[in-house]
Amino acid sequence: MNSAIPERETWSNIIPILYGWSKDRKYQIILQNGQKCLLRISPIDQMERKQKEFAVVQRFNRLPHIMSRVISFGSTLWEGEPSVYMLLSWVEGESLEDALPRLTPRQQYQAGRHAGSILKDFHSLPLKTEFTPSPEKKRQSILDKLEEYKASAHLRIAGDEKIIQFITGHIKLMRQDKPALCHGDYHPGNLILTPEGSIGVIDFNRCRVSDSAEDFYKLQFFGKECSIPYCVGQIDGYFDSEPPKEFWELLAVYCAWSSLYSVKWAEPFGMFDVSNMARRRKECLEDYEWFHRISPKWFEESRKAAWRDLT
Repeated sequence: MNSAIPERETWSNIIPILYGWSKDRKYQIILQNGQKCLLRISPIDQMERKQKEFAVVQRFNRLPHIMSRVISFGSTLWEGEPSVYMLLSWVEGESLEDALPRLTPRQQYQAGRHAGSILKDFHSLPLKTEFTPSPEKKRQSILDKLEEYKASAHLRIAGDEKIIQFITGHIKLMRQDKPALCHGDYHPGNLILTPEGSIGVIDFNRCRVSDSAEDFYKLQFFGKECSIPYCVGQIDGYFDSEPPKEFWELLAVYCAWSSLYSVKWAEPFGMFDVSNMARRRKECLEDYEWFHRISPKWFEESRKAAWRDLT
């Protein structure tokens, strides 16, 4: 095992990053020349998973878009513990989550269209078969997490049997189509508005091979509360036409599953996050009318919005 990160001799400062839900330890690295980098540190038992992440990020890095780019990767001793590190370039700017409320609805929509076109390029990258889990494994993972939710009586909501039935009845839709390289956590909190007004992409640590629709369900849970015009723009920018019915059907399954499991997922982070996810669950069920509809009401209502007309 390497005892030091090769680039460490060029560092002048190490600043811990304390926000975010990742289990990685994150640091902003200031180089002697004033440039910045991002360092992610993981336990050594995560090496295999991190190797796959590294390989996927390298493939994303082939694209010309602004994004975190891998500088180096490997094993090291960090604070005396065997660890995995990934050193990445720093994307300068402001979180889109913070920037969107200051933009006009039209500007929010245009930012969404830009983000959607980037995501389309991500999903267009060719796959390597070794990255691709079987459809059965994907579906079983969802069902296993659904069982975790069902076993947590204190987190369940009245009438959730209808949602569970919807998920189990439609789970066959997952991984029916051609899989894609997905960012895994694509929402305004992981996008950067650069000083030049462009969009940069960060935080690839949940990247995976999955249905392309999986990269959209966090619009419902995180994007919508920042900006509905942005969310609509991301969908419009991705498809550049009316999204097909198959997209909406599969996205509804991901939203239904997440509406239940996300509250269980938030539990280790404390009651503040549990409460927030419970609120988002309530909004999701209202937007989908408890999944009696396959597209959310906010998207349908956007058809009347002036900010959506770019002509």
